[in-house]
Amino acid sequence: MRLWNLADQAPLGDPLPAHPGGVTAVACTALPDGTPIVVTGGHDGMVRARNLRKFSTFTEQQFQLPDTPSSITIDDRSRILVGMSNDVLVLSPGWQTHGESRGSIY
Repeated sequence: MRLWNLADQAPLGDPLPAHPGGVTAVACTALPDGTPIVVTGGHDGMVRARNLRKFSTFTEQQFQLPDTPSSITIDDRSRILVGMSNDVLVLSPGWQTHGESRGSIY
């Protein structure tokens, strides 16, 4: 996965490690403190959030997904919604899903 400077159309730094088998879904947003992040999903069943200012992965969590993520979005309550075929996984801040805590996302 590579980040680009849109003003001069040049790459920003080296490619970031992505997902084995490729990235299948991407969403960008800013945290309440203004930090820009990108959230990705891939064939490896992993959901990762990266800080775009530091170009670092600051959280990742693997879920046993029923299918490869085909879409990711972030709603106005900072929940990450991951679409897969006929299913949607909703991750709220703190990686809580189905009432079970999965660590901290932000």
